[in-house]
Amino acid sequence: MTTLMDVKTLKTLTAAQRDQLRKDLEAAEKEAHAGEVEKARAEIDAVLEKYHVALDETHPSSKKAPKKGAGKTQKSIYFNPDDAGQKPTSGGRRRPAWLDEQIKKGNADKCLLKDPATGKPFKHTPGVLKAIQENAPKAKPKAK
Repeated sequence: MTTLMDVKTLKTLTAAQRDQLRKDLEAAEKEAHAGEVEKARAEIDAVLEKYHVALDETHPSSKKAPKKGAGKTQKSIYFNPDDAGQKPTSGGRRRPAWLDEQIKKGNADKCLLKDPATGKPFKHTPGVLKAIQENAPKAKPKAK
């Protein structure tokens, strides 16, 4: 069993000895806590046995609710008409460079996939709509 050290003894220890002492204290604390947990389990089991009840009946395990949106996949709405081998992209992620090029060319509507349920093209995402509007040709003022 270890004994308590006074401050003078602690000051004479090297850094490595202090680190070792700290590790020993942490290990002793974990061991003491484990003993307390085992003692509590034994007492709980005795009480449950006295009443002929299982722990699951008194404290049913609860599952965490899944996060909102977990497991949802976004619909793919854009494809590259110039390169059919590229994977279609959804509107929720960062816009690919090829879509920006198609917007500048004025071909953004050709990049839309059709909704299988309705047969109509999906709607552009807000970011793409804004980019289309920014890249739209400006109306020339009428000459007088």
